[in-house]
Amino acid sequence: MSKAESFFIWLIIGPVIPVLLFLIFWWTSIGLVSDQSVFLVGLVGLGIGCFIDIFLLRQKISEAYTWSPRILAAIYIFYSICVFGFFMGVPVFNIAVGIVAGIFMGRSFKHSGKSKEDFAKGSFRVSVFSAVIMGGICLASAYFATKDITDTALNLKGMFKLSFLPTGNMIIALIVFGGLGLIILEYWLTKRAVQWSNRIGT
Repeated sequence: MSKAESFFIWLIIGPVIPVLLFLIFWWTSIGLVSDQSVFLVGLVGLGIGCFIDIFLLRQKISEAYTWSPRILAAIYIFYSICVFGFFMGVPVFNIAVGIVAGIFMGRSFKHSGKSKEDFAKGSFRVSVFSAVIMGGICLASAYFATKDITDTALNLKGMFKLSFLPTGNMIIALIVFGGLGLIILEYWLTKRAVQWSNRIGT
């Protein structure tokens, strides 16, 4: 494994524990400490996460390709939720999570020396998994969008500089067809990322 590839894996896995602990410390401290101290408590969690990364996780990074599929799936779901929340429920940005996962799994298959048949099955499963998670993200987005149709219509009008206010039927159509399009696109891009990363390097 090259240094560039090790760095790529570190960029993916390294932030998980610090960010997770930051969020846990942040949310659990709300109501227990003053509003001004919540961020500081979150930073404590972030610091503990960085400590774990440096002194414990760093030794395991080189073994990431052999980690349990459940652990890798949990990391994928974690990032999917974080991206969904960061972009305020707009699911299109979750496409990037599938692409990165595809690159990671393509390299994993490369190093494991899978046969063509096993590689085909593996890339299919990864792509289906990313599409299923995208489906869940789209459902969550649809829930928030339909919870207040008027507010969603106003947001769409402002976001796209529309000269009209989208109707409820327009929003429903966008949710249905846009969601299906994102699920299909996620599957296709993830699969292409697996195939591409499996071909490059050694």
